[in-house]
Amino acid sequence: MRAVLQPALASEDALTLRIQAASELLKLAWRQGMSSDRVDEIFAEGKAHAVARGDVRGQLRLLYGVGAHYMLSESPRRAIPFFEESLALAEATGDPEFRWAAREPFEFALLLVGDLVPSLRMNDEQIEFGRADPTIGVAMIGFSTGFTFSHRGWILTDLGRFDEAAEAFRRGEELGRRFNETEIVSMNDAMRARLFERTGDVQAALSAGRRAVESAERIGSHIARALAHGCYGMALGLNAEWQAARQSLALALEIARANRVGLFMEADFASALAEAHLGLGDSASAGALAGDAIQVALRMDMRVAEIRAQLALARLRRAVEGADGSAAIAAALDRALALVQSTGARSFEPQISVERARLAALRLDASEAQQWLREAHRLFTEMGAKGHAERLAQELGS
Repeated sequence: MRAVLQPALASEDALTLRIQAASELLKLAWRQGMSSDRVDEIFAEGKAHAVARGDVRGQLRLLYGVGAHYMLSESPRRAIPFFEESLALAEATGDPEFRWAAREPFEFALLLVGDLVPSLRMNDEQIEFGRADPTIGVAMIGFSTGFTFSHRGWILTDLGRFDEAAEAFRRGEELGRRFNETEIVSMNDAMRARLFERTGDVQAALSAGRRAVESAERIGSHIARALAHGCYGMALGLNAEWQAARQSLALALEIARANRVGLFMEADFASALAEAHLGLGDSASAGALAGDAIQVALRMDMRVAEIRAQLALARLRRAVEGADGSAAIAAALDRALALVQSTGARSFEPQISVERARLAALRLDASEAQQWLREAHRLFTEMGAKGHAERLAQELGS
């Protein structure tokens, strides 16, 4: 469309179409993939036209698209200046539609960099704006508030508020189905599988993951496919189906890297893939992947993703090095706990306690191991992670 419109710059109607074309291409970029150089070119051209015409709606849609590209495929931190500009522009208008749309990507960027409490606060504001009209964002960015509830479920999952997260995902699915938003329903299922993996509910995680994969493959969206296969792979890992987990996670990373979409999950999927390789006895591949996961999380400044990577590294060292790796294991767990404390991602706290129990067992300190297991059981129970709590209760009772 842009190429066809190139000769008609003088026409007001053509300029309107050029701005629309630019925003649609940027939407395509974060869903299907595009180089950052190309994204920057499209954004600069579209924004220049939108600013010249005083087109606030056009500017907001363009800022959403370029920010979403960087958030989901480069670095969430790099997206934040675009979203700050969008929020300031929207607030100046006082328009609820604009104010909702400016917050929708911003709160997801905040959760990805580990600012969970500010992210949840912004999500609260979105829900309030959309309370009277759940379709408030459709004209602007193409999504109902179903996606707002999906994001809410993700935030609450990391915060360890699992029952609330489940309710948010239920609401997200309800709205997605009501407005026939199949991509939202698919990604909502993938995010729900991530929740159930965190609570230890094996069958629920597998079921949600399978639904996500089936719907994502029907849709054909690269970002939906990467998210679905990756979260399903994590669910398979929870059930110790290591070969199937390896295949699903490797496919998710292949889709994400080949198309440069959904790379915000690269560190998480690499961590889970490391554990799958470990489960298959391939410690060399597991070690390389765990190291890669940490480096990706650090490069992208994603503190919550690094927690998972540090846990994967601790489990790898325990399995491969045993007591000889005690100091390195303790360092990984200390780093993970520090990240939990700085982000509020308490959902990982009981997992850290479990690993501290395993470390104490390596050191032949049975009493300390039992203390840490009891603490992990208390935390899992408090958070509503019933699957993990039940398995630890059996271990404590044996």
